Amino acid sequence: MIRREVNGYIIETRGRGSFVKRWVVLRDEKEIAVYFKYREAKRACETNDFSKGLEEDLYFYY
Repeated sequence: MIRREVNGYIIETRGRGSFVKRWVVLRDEKEIAVYFKYREAKRACETNDFSKGLEEDLYFYY
């Protein structure tokens, strides 16, 4: 698992094996949004706009 801090948020990987399936944004260890790409998650943290994250029905729960 990879964890990075951006603008007070934690971005971590979720998935199995060496293939990163999702990038999850956390605040106080609570899940805020899920993204396919790291740069999308990082941009959301920098702008505080999480509206473009994946909807729950669009991603498989890890």
